Amino acid sequence: FGLANLLTTVLTDSVLRDSRTNERHFMSLRWRERQSAINRLRQLLSEPGRHFQDGLVDRQIASRAIKSLEGKEILKDAEVEPQTALGLLKLLDTDGTGAIFIEEFLCS
Repeated sequence: FGLANLLTTVLTDSVLRDSRTNERHFMSLRWRERQSAINRLRQLLSEPGRHFQDGLVDRQIASRAIKSLEGKEILKDAEVEPQTALGLLKLLDTDGTGAIFIEEFLCS
């Protein structure tokens, strides 16, 4: 009986360690995938005609970029709904100028 308890404890400990390792690996992978999506979105918003001075981007132009096929694919990879991203653009335009900081949007 004592040996069975010892074996159960050892096996349970091993399974828990493997589970934690797998969880850390999965979280690391998801983080890298999201960082990649953010970098792709940064590139999309920084393309000629979309980007202007001091790291600002026109909210309407950013909105069109997000609604584009490429923008939708990037947001899907980042697990962000297009409507959420569009709402965030509006929310970040606090002064009503129609311009938002690219980095502020990407870090939100």
